[in-house]
Amino acid sequence: MNDKIDCNNCFNTLPEKLLLKCSNGNIVLNNLTLLGGNTIQNFNQPIANVSIDTACFCNPELLIDFTGILTVTPLDSTAVMTFTFTLFRICEGIRTPQAVSTFEFNYTNIFPPYPDSRTLIFEYSPCDDQCKECCTYILELTSIYYLFPVTTNISINGTLCALAVKA
Repeated sequence: MNDKIDCNNCFNTLPEKLLLKCSNGNIVLNNLTLLGGNTIQNFNQPIANVSIDTACFCNPELLIDFTGILTVTPLDSTAVMTFTFTLFRICEGIRTPQAVSTFEFNYTNIFPPYPDSRTLIFEYSPCDDQCKECCTYILELTSIYYLFPVTTNISINGTLCALAVKA
């Protein structure tokens, strides 16, 4: 049996020349107390994940997109934070999660205790072709750097999408 994919025959079985997969996700951190100030707190909390199989695409162009809302409600003091998000990839042939991109978002709210929402938009386009089959992309809140001690509520809601297009 020949394991090599005949891209022309395989792709002709697909109804379109693109593939879009999306998944919604969220995390909620209530009454989170960040002590000490000028500190990094690690979380490693998954927000959303999406799987896409590009086995029947020859040299596809791939775009991973997260669009979401970050809502922070500082309960007792000014919130000056940097949120760090990491996009991981797990592929069929490589089962170990690989960090493929990191995104940072700076946030300031000087009016506690009022909630404040901000739009998050992260995009990643792989430049390698290590994973040509089924891959799962996972976006995590990796850490929060905070300048001052604060107790806060944090929620992150959004959609993670993977778009493959025939090159």
